[in-house]
Amino acid sequence: MLFRSAAGLADLALYEGRYAAAAEILEAAIAREMVGPAKAGPYGAGPHDEDAREALAAKYLELAEARIGQGRRPQGIIALGRALETSRDESVLLPAARIYLTVDRRDDARALGNELSRAKDDTSRAYGRIIDAELALDRGDTAGAIDTLRALLKTTTDSWIVRFVLGNAYVQEIGRAHV
Repeated sequence: MLFRSAAGLADLALYEGRYAAAAEILEAAIAREMVGPAKAGPYGAGPHDEDAREALAAKYLELAEARIGQGRRPQGIIALGRALETSRDESVLLPAARIYLTVDRRDDARALGNELSRAKDDTSRAYGRIIDAELALDRGDTAGAIDTLRALLKTTTDSWIVRFVLGNAYVQEIGRAHV
């Protein structure tokens, strides 16, 4: 319960723009998780079941956001790398790619998008297409991004993230029309 509480407090701190507080909460939670109930396994200390690794990776992702929000980009990239070392699940790859885009690491975002696109399941492949659309937006190709996202809405299960990125694409398109 304490770990979930820490994640919730860190979420709130990030939402409020209190990046240093979020980082402090997350670093303490990560440290507890690495020596706490997950016990050491064949690869050293830390969680070894998939759910625990994904939860730890999520904390590293949030830590990356906090450090980047503080203007501490190198530390944010390190935390992002730790998230990716901890888990390669779609729930980690998609936000990691989106964070890479925020720090202008397009090649890293593209590589994660390609990894998702090669996955066997439809959801992961859809996430790869979302990254393709975000890369298109990043280079100013709003029409291409909108086409990709509309096609996703027609061919995959409805997803809030597709609608969120599509909304951003429409906002960018409207902005271009008014310039």
